[in-house]
Amino acid sequence: MSASAPRQTSSVPLYVALGGVARSAALAPVAVMCVTGLLLDGVAISRFPSLDGSSPEHVMLGAAWLLWGVGVLLLLALIMQRYASAPLRR
Repeated sequence: MSASAPRQTSSVPLYVALGGVARSAALAPVAVMCVTGLLLDGVAISRFPSLDGSSPEHVMLGAAWLLWGVGVLLLLALIMQRYASAPLRR
């Protein structure tokens, strides 16, 4: 968890910049990206569970980790969008 948190924090601005989206409109593209990835992961987990682990507990922990990660990315996109037009305080 500690290794992936900084990577997630920096990934939302990177995705927004690569997509050419304004920071004030970051939530919708990030939500589409997260839902698409989560749907593909859900299909892979349900159809090919051996790809993610050898035991059902391991597969479910991986699915929970994916849900947590999507939640963090959506929260970061919401924060970015909310404060994109806010003036900087000095």
